[in-house]
Amino acid sequence: GAAAPCLASIALARLGAEVVGVDASERAVDVARAHAKNAPFEGSLRYVHGSAEDLRQRFDLVVCSEVIEH
Repeated sequence: GAAAPCLASIALARLGAEVVGVDASERAVDVARAHAKNAPFEGSLRYVHGSAEDLRQRFDLVVCSEVIEH
């Protein structure tokens, strides 16, 4: 999900990664965007409302955080 682990997304983006956070909850995506709003790396971090299956792109790494336990 995007909102709860958005701190991990932000940390990865600060390290130079191109990060895409995905969450099925539109509210969670809004919260994540609010957390990252003032970040200096806006071009390398984006959040998407939907599911990973809907994304039609390749990734080098996929991290699922706070998904299975909920």
